[in-house]
Amino acid sequence: MPKRNTSYRRRFFTWKRAFGFLLFLWFGGLVVFFSNPKGFQQWITYTFEGETEQLSESFPQTCAMHFTHAWRMNDNVREYWKDSSKDGLKHEPTRIRDIKYALQTGELVPIQSNELYFVDTMWYSYPFSKQYVKGFIDDLCVRFQEKLQQTDLAGTKLVLTSLLRTKSSVNRLLRKNKNAIKHSSHLHGTTFDISYHTFIHDRPLNDGEIAHLKETLAETLYEMRQEKRCYVTYEYFQTCFHVVCRQQKQISTENGRKDSRKLERTTSARV
Repeated sequence: MPKRNTSYRRRFFTWKRAFGFLLFLWFGGLVVFFSNPKGFQQWITYTFEGETEQLSESFPQTCAMHFTHAWRMNDNVREYWKDSSKDGLKHEPTRIRDIKYALQTGELVPIQSNELYFVDTMWYSYPFSKQYVKGFIDDLCVRFQEKLQQTDLAGTKLVLTSLLRTKSSVNRLLRKNKNAIKHSSHLHGTTFDISYHTFIHDRPLNDGEIAHLKETLAETLYEMRQEKRCYVTYEYFQTCFHVVCRQQKQISTENGRKDSRKLERTTSARV
């Protein structure tokens, strides 16, 4: 009787088990990623930044890697929900008639395209917000333009992609976008989404210019976030920044006049 090659069989089953284990890990990673993409992204960000901070300590400052500001802004709903619901509308709008009522009472103001930003077509939201949110958007755009002075990109408009939502529009969005949530801060009139992929300029922009504009916008938002004026979430799949504005309790009249003068100067320069 011929002798069986047991060593070959052992090697075969060893590789088979290893392949099955790797396939199991790959499938498990996909399940975790698609079940909670935001949480997975945040975990990757924190892990990556922790390792890079150790690397930067090991090398001279001139050899430290460059990190964008976008990945440092990953505020989640648990962090900003309390402030958003407190500073937002008294009652979350259910339908368009509730928005009309809030406009009549002065709770909401319209957001319209101007020389600094463009309001995109919104299928699941409406171009309205709280008054202080409009002021925040104006200030953001002014700071953004100041960083682009003396460059070929001066005058580039930012694009707002989403603002106020109703419960009805949120329900429609839930069927379309798996990252959307039922209890959204967009219901409060305190939140807007701003694109980091689409910008409006007098000429077509190349990939390098778009990347520079994205980093400039991220840097501006990061500075205002550090000033505790907003919460920001880097939406990787939706190509936008999710911004929740924080109402400033004490704003001096002088600072308000300075911001108004900045806005007038920037607008007149564009005209």
